[in-house]
Formats: sequence, C-alpha cells, structure tokens
Amino acid sequence: MLKEKEWFAFIDSVSCIPIPNNQHADSVSLYYMKPNTPEVLATPKFIIWKDAQALKFGEFNLFIPQSAANFLVISYRKRSLSLCDIQIGAQGLKVSNAGLLNLNAVHTDKKLSDPCNEISSVERKKSKNGNVLKVEIHQSCLGTYMYKELVVGEKAKEN
Repeated sequence: MLKEKEWFAFIDSVSCIPIPNNQHADSVSLYYMKPNTPEVLATPKFIIWKDAQALKFGEFNLFIPQSAANFLVISYRKRSLSLCDIQIGAQGLKVSNAGLLNLNAVHTDKKLSDPCNEISSVERKKSKNGNVLKVEIHQSCLGTYMYKELVVGEKAKEN
C-alpha cells in the first residue's frame, strides 16, 4: 500500500486509466492539484499501479497516452523540457528518458541560449508525424515570446 505522501492533501481530482489484459500493470492514476497548492508541489503527478503497489511515479505537465500500455510524459521547468516514454509490455515496465530542449546548452540558434529565456508553456497538437509540442519561450528581459515546435513519438525529430 502507498504511504500517504505530503502532497495528498493538495489533490483536487484524480483520473484513472485502466491497463486491461496486462500482467505487469493494472492502471495509471493522474493526480491534479488544487489551485492554492504551494508551487513546489503544484505540478500534477502520476502513479503506475500493480496490485495496489506503486511501480513508477513522477510529475508531468502533459500526459499523452499512445496506446493502452504506452504513455509519453512531458515535463518542463524554467530552462529544460524532457520526455519520459513508458511502455508496459511482455517484458515488463520499460522507461526511457530523453531531454527535448535545454536552454542552458549551446544552440546553433543563439537566441535559445539567452539567459533571460524561460519555458513558459507547452501545448500538444497532433500531426501526421506524431505529437507536436509547441513550446512557448518567454524572453523576460525584453518581455517577448518565441515559439519552438518539437515532434515526439515514433517519428520524433526536431523542427
């Protein structure tokens, strides 16, 4: 059984995704936090369950089901964007992590590395190439915004 976590008191709603006919996991629960949650705990969380035991847990900004047992978990902070690909199949739970965008890294596009840049939002849109993430980057020194699109999933590539 999962012991009570410090963030349980801040849960606003829970969404459950059943994983049918899978010997390695029963379901995924998505926990959304109340509006008044302290910033350090405010990011939604997920837990993958099997027989009332937590197999994997983490935070997410976007949770994208690819199939009944494959999920893309998108997380971002002020200067980085990452992807966690979770596959639950015959071999068990397989998790692969990838950095999608790091504003601290050296880029061919020098505008991205500016220390005033922060990722302010990420939206998902579907395309023929897979899932496209539209990343909004706020340039706080000038008060301007720029956008970058990234394709994630099977045909992932940077645009």
